Amino acid sequence: MEGLRQWMEEEEGSGMPDEARLIRRGWVDKSHRGSSFAKHRLRRFLVSDGFHVQYFADETMRFRKGRFDLRNVLCLRASTDPDCAHGVDILLSESSDLPPRHTKTVVLDWGSAAVLQLWLSLWTSAVALAHVDPPLHAHRDAHALGQAARPEDGGHG
Repeated sequence: MEGLRQWMEEEEGSGMPDEARLIRRGWVDKSHRGSSFAKHRLRRFLVSDGFHVQYFADETMRFRKGRFDLRNVLCLRASTDPDCAHGVDILLSESSDLPPRHTKTVVLDWGSAAVLQLWLSLWTSAVALAHVDPPLHAHRDAHALGQAARPEDGGHG
């Protein structure tokens, strides 16, 4: 509940209407697929700004631990990990080759269905529709889609 309260305070204090923001920040548990989420998850401060996602050791954002681009997502789906109840699996391309030669799967869990919904609205709108698992299509936000302007979704840039 503390995470949701933090989100609400940040959202209310931003001075911008909800539909004008494509930025989210907050705590998440993260793991790479191949290891047990229950045993190998790390707490990270996640920042999503447009298509760019970075994760840090803490909210001071001095020590970046990783990053990825939402345009490199090959698949965004609800997590299949039994220990990740409020999260997603993200299959990322790590190469510019087609088809990609190097991929990795990142598992993220926000610990709350309400906080997960905030992130799903943003990310399902930024990721190309073809790469979003159909059960998540309902989370796409028309306002965010207009701002992200993905060419394959009918945007201009």
